[in-house]
Amino acid sequence: MAQTESFDLLIIGGGINGAGIARDAAGRGQRVALCERVYLASGTSSASSKLVHGGLRYLEQYEFRLVSEALAERETLLRIAPHLVTPLTFLLPWLPGMRSRLLLLLGLWLYDHLARRTVLAPSQAVRFADSPLGLALQPQIAHGFSYSDC
Repeated sequence: MAQTESFDLLIIGGGINGAGIARDAAGRGQRVALCERVYLASGTSSASSKLVHGGLRYLEQYEFRLVSEALAERETLLRIAPHLVTPLTFLLPWLPGMRSRLLLLLGLWLYDHLARRTVLAPSQAVRFADSPLGLALQPQIAHGFSYSDC
C-alpha cells in the first residue's frame, strides 16, 4: 500500500500569485503542495510585459501606497532572485507640450524615494545632446529623464 503524504496547504494554480503564496508558506515552515494544470506561470508569463516595476504611472492617480508596495516587492525580488531580475535603465524623452519637466522630475524623485532602493540607480534629468543615451533619438528630442526598473 502506498503511503500518502499530507500537507498544510494545497494551492491550485501556479501563476504568480500561487507560486508566491507557495514560496511564502514554505518559507514559514509549512508543507505546501502546488497543483498547476499546464506548467508554472504558463498563463501569467504569456500575458505579462515581464517587467518588475513599481507602477510609475500610478503616481498620477495618487496611488502612493500601491506604488510603495510594488516597489518594496521589486526590492525583495532583487534581493532574493537576482538571477531572475535584471536592472534596466529606461529613458523618458521630453518634448515641449508635454507635462512640465519639473513635474516629471518631481514624480521620478518620488518614485525613487518610495522605493527605498538599494541596487538601482537614481532617476535623473538628461540632456540627450550631451549624453550617449541620446544617440538613437531624433535631434529634436533634446531633454528627457532616465530612471531604473527591472
